[in-house]
Amino acid sequence: MWAVEDVRHVSGGLVRDLLAAGETVIPVPPNRTAGERRGGRERGKSDPIDALAIARLALREPDLPTARLDEHTRPIRLLATTARG
Repeated sequence: MWAVEDVRHVSGGLVRDLLAAGETVIPVPPNRTAGERRGGRERGKSDPIDALAIARLALREPDLPTARLDEHTRPIRLLATTARG
């Protein structure tokens, strides 16, 4: 299982690749990670602090939805994105 902060313009490719590889992905809303970081022992923002906050939230909140790879609309989205440039 992978927990990924749901920042689609940054994590979208990773999430699609993980799903295509058959992995389970839990997208964690960014507004929830901010509160988790504030409650932690370390101050500031960094990749290790963010990763720990995301993992803790995914484990603690079993109601978070899992990401799904929509096989029918993904090719259309890719074409539309490429056409827009």
